[in-house]
Order: sequence, then structure tokens, then C-alpha cells
Amino acid sequence: MNNFIKRTLTGAVFVTVLLGCTWLHQFSFSALFFVVTILGVWEFYTLSEKGGHQPQKIMGTIAGAVLFASNALVSMGFFDQRFLIINIPVLFLIFIFELYSKAERPFENIAFTLLGIIYAALPFSLLNYITTLSEHTIMK
Repeated sequence: MNNFIKRTLTGAVFVTVLLGCTWLHQFSFSALFFVVTILGVWEFYTLSEKGGHQPQKIMGTIAGAVLFASNALVSMGFFDQRFLIINIPVLFLIFIFELYSKAERPFENIAFTLLGIIYAALPFSLLNYITTLSEHTIMK
């Protein structure tokens, strides 16, 4: 089987799973994209390391997962919007961990760690609100 057919079949399976999770329930949609968010943030940090940078892979991935999970729980109505404040101390943990790591270029490490969260986790976490857009009308 050549590479094009493998990629086409993989894409078809992913689109089927994506549409199924979106249609089934918001929880299944959030669970799928929670996994995608973790894998995306981890891949970003792996590529950053290949470029010679040293982001905090574990702490950044945890922060991205907390960002996604908190937005998912708020969008599903389990918590009030004030629950999103939990993301601030989690992000500050990145600074604290870098303070005690005694790395060569701490500001660069912090920047790449935060960039991974902003680039991969934030857009996926905001997708949770699209699935509830019909339930929460913008103009009442």
C-alpha cells in the first residue's frame, strides 16, 4: 500500500471519529480534543527541542491540559466562568519551575513553554465554546 492511500485512509478514519464525537455529545468531543491538545503541545515541545531550545515539556503539557479541561468544564456548564482563574497559578508554576531549574537561558525556555500553550492548547480549548454556541445565544 503506498503512502498516499495510507494517508487517505488515516484522514478518513480521523474525520469519521471527529464527526462522530462532535455529533454524539459534547463530552466525547472534549475528550477527543483533550487528547489532541496534549499530543499537539508535546509535539510542539519536541520540535522546539530539536531546534536547540529547552521548553518545560511536562509542566507545559500539564498547563495546556489544565487550560483545556477548565474551558471544557466551563463550556459544559459544570462550573461558573470564575473557575477559569485556576489557569493563572498554573501558568505561574512555569516561572517558578524555571527559577529553580538553573538553566542557561531561562527567559527563552519560559517563552517557548508559553508559546506551546498559546499555539496549541489555547485554540483547542476555545473550540469547546463552539459546540455550545447554539445553547448560549449571543444576543438575547
